[in-house]
Amino acid sequence: MRTVLTGILALSAVSTLACSSIAGGTASGLAPTDEEVEQNEQEVATGLTRVASNLGTPESLTSYRDGVYFVTTNGPVTAPPAERTHDIWVKNGSSRARRLYRDLPGPSRGVAVTSYGLLEIDEAYVAVRIYPLDGSNAAGRVVYSATLDAPTVRPATGIRVLDADEGGFVVATFTRDADGAPSTIVSVSPEGLNRRELGVIPHRVTALKIQDTRLYLGTKQGEVFLGSRNAGQFGGVTTGAGAVTCIADALGDVFFGTERGLYVKRIGEAKETLAAGDILSITAQRERVVFGQRGKGLLSLPYSGGSPELVLALDRPNSVLSTTTSVFVTDRDGSCAQAAASEGCDSRGAVFRLRL
Repeated sequence: MRTVLTGILALSAVSTLACSSIAGGTASGLAPTDEEVEQNEQEVATGLTRVASNLGTPESLTSYRDGVYFVTTNGPVTAPPAERTHDIWVKNGSSRARRLYRDLPGPSRGVAVTSYGLLEIDEAYVAVRIYPLDGSNAAGRVVYSATLDAPTVRPATGIRVLDADEGGFVVATFTRDADGAPSTIVSVSPEGLNRRELGVIPHRVTALKIQDTRLYLGTKQGEVFLGSRNAGQFGGVTTGAGAVTCIADALGDVFFGTERGLYVKRIGEAKETLAAGDILSITAQRERVVFGQRGKGLLSLPYSGGSPELVLALDRPNSVLSTTTSVFVTDRDGSCAQAAASEGCDSRGAVFRLRL
C-alpha cells in the first residue's frame, strides 16, 4: 500500500511516509483474530490518523450521528462470492473502531445506515436486509424482496445499488444483468411496508445518491439523471465518459466521477471536465469536493473549480466520507488487480482520518 501525505487540505505538507509505517497489522497478512476486534489508532502524521489497518478490502464508508461505519471483505478476491464473507465495523466518536458484525455471507454490495438500522443488499436472496445498530442480530431481517414484490412494482432478478435516509431507502433493480438493460427505481419505507416504483432508467444504474428531496442516478453509459426523491420523474442532467462511479451535490452543482474522469454540471452551464483518470469516490466537504482517484490518491478541489490538489497519495481510495471536522478514506493494496487467479490474492487495506 503506497501512502504519502502531501497536504491535509488547509494543513502544511509533511515528509513522505514509508509503506510499513502506514499499513500496520501483522507481517503474516492474516485476517484479524478474535482478540483484534477493536483497532488501535495510530497518528501517522500531524492531522492524519490510521483508524484501522490490516483489513480485507475496506470500503463503503457511511455515518450516522457520531458513528462512522465501514465494511471489510474476507477471503481471496479471486474466490467465488459464495466462498467469501464480510464484516461491518463502527467507530463511535473518539472510541476505537470495532467489529459490529462478523462473517456475513458473501462480499458486501454496500451499506447505508439510518436511525432504524443498517441496510445492506443481500445478493443471494435478491433482497435488502436490515441489521440493528447495536450488533445484536447477525441474521438481520429482510425488509424488501425484489423477487416477491407487491403487484404495484414489477418483480426483479437482482438489485444493483442502494441508498437510504430517514424517510426510507431507494434501490435500483433489474431483470436482465446487462449494461444496456433498464433499471427500475423503487422507493421503500423504513419498515418495508410501503413501496412504489419511481421510474425506469434505460440503462444499467451504477451509482445512486439521495440528497434531501433529490435523487441522482448514474449509469454504465456515463449518464446522470435527476429526479424527485418521492415522485421520480427522472430527467437527464448530463453525460460523461465511462461508467458513473460516484455522485456528489454541492449547492446544486452536480459533481460526478466515472472510470475516465471527474466532471461537474453547474446550474445553467455546460458540463466541465475537472480531472482525468479512474475516479472511485467523492464527497462534498465545506467549500470543496474531495475525491479518490485510482493509483493517485485523495484529492481536493474548490467548488468554484481550479486544479485538484493531492491531499494523500494512496493506491485505491475506493470510499470517502466527510464529517463536520474530518474526512475519512479507505485504501487497499492495488497489487491484487494483477494477481493470477491461482495465487488467491487476499487484498489488505486500511482506514484513515484526516483532520481539517
